[in-house]
Amino acid sequence: MNTKTVKGNSIEEQPTNYPISIWICLANIGSFYAMCESPTLHDYWKEFFVKDYSSSFEFYFNLASSISMISLIFFSFFIGLLCDLYSNSIVLIGQTIFVVLGQFLMYASFYWNFFWFFFVGRILIYLAVQTISTSTKTYLNQHVAEKEKAFMFGINSSSILISKCVVLIAQPAIVQKYGLESALLLTFGLACTSLVISFILYFLEEKMNNQSLEQIPLEKFSTQEYYSKSLQVQSQESQQSQWDQVKSFSINYWLFGFIIASSLLVTNVIDNLLPAYISSYWKIDTIDATRIASLCTFYGFFNWLMGMGYDWLQKGHEWLLFSSFASLIGQLILTQYDPVIGTAIVGLGYNMRVVAMLPLLGKFVKKESTGKAFGLIRSFKDLQSTITFLIIGIVVNETHTYQTSFQGVFIFITVYTIINLILYSNIKFQNK
Repeated sequence: MNTKTVKGNSIEEQPTNYPISIWICLANIGSFYAMCESPTLHDYWKEFFVKDYSSSFEFYFNLASSISMISLIFFSFFIGLLCDLYSNSIVLIGQTIFVVLGQFLMYASFYWNFFWFFFVGRILIYLAVQTISTSTKTYLNQHVAEKEKAFMFGINSSSILISKCVVLIAQPAIVQKYGLESALLLTFGLACTSLVISFILYFLEEKMNNQSLEQIPLEKFSTQEYYSKSLQVQSQESQQSQWDQVKSFSINYWLFGFIIASSLLVTNVIDNLLPAYISSYWKIDTIDATRIASLCTFYGFFNWLMGMGYDWLQKGHEWLLFSSFASLIGQLILTQYDPVIGTAIVGLGYNMRVVAMLPLLGKFVKKESTGKAFGLIRSFKDLQSTITFLIIGIVVNETHTYQTSFQGVFIFITVYTIINLILYSNIKFQNK
């Protein structure tokens, strides 16, 4: 394996380290399984605490989500900063420890019938898992070849979706057959497995770093010249503060960041409210509405295939622009004409954006700034989410329908699609 660059100077041309990618997918599965467990077992928890919290359970359950969402406005960028300053695998170990601690508190709340352990545990798991995407994606960005990134990010996305689907199906069945305690112990075991895997990732990364130090990057460079250049580049990077690196981000990055953050926000709204919207506005049975809404996530099983298509075409900016138009057209059809066709097209746009997001980010920022750059996008998305869900709650309370809110989503998609056109025009003009 030959490396063609000096660290911090340009993109490395190296073959993808597939074992690393596979271990990251395995680490994600346990953590996302833990995050999805609490909402999946919502009714069982409510019944368990019915004696002391029958009238206030819903309030505290949603309060935990609100506290987590507000905290993520600052926490997402902080995690991204840590990923750039330190090893991504070390950050991932810390996050997984929080998942294990949170899941332990969930079990302790059942064992001792203490609600506040449940409340704190839910917050810890939500914060850790929501920011794991930053550390794992930054990790993959470092160890995946440029022409194979979309494929590996697609596999990563598919693994997360599979874990969500499994917990939706498996956990209620386990509770019904073996009881709530068995389900909690299973999830705690999976969380501990994720922690073990995160340590494996750390040792694999250390091994790769040691191997890279022993390699000669190019025949025209002597080993002495290589190390001299590496030290010089690292010295220059250390003189530039993290804040200065953020200020040096190009206008194209900020346009791209707004597009991605806005798309993530729309995805959050659809994930949380689409079944309710379909059943209330289109007068469809709740079960059928949920099945229609699942079309958005169904594509996730084929994200790896979309990633292969992205890597083959190497038309990232056109791909992102098409995903915006697909979301816009799908939202229009969803709200005005047909919920099934509209949802299917919206889901296509969402999943196309998933596989393009990180490969494109690497074209706007240096590799050593990926964590901060992605953390900023996530923080902005969380800020938008906090404000948006507050507005939606007020609007739905006044109108008693989700139609106005989903029409607002259509306008919002229109805005970031226009910005996507501006970004595309800027890039094409700069490339002339």
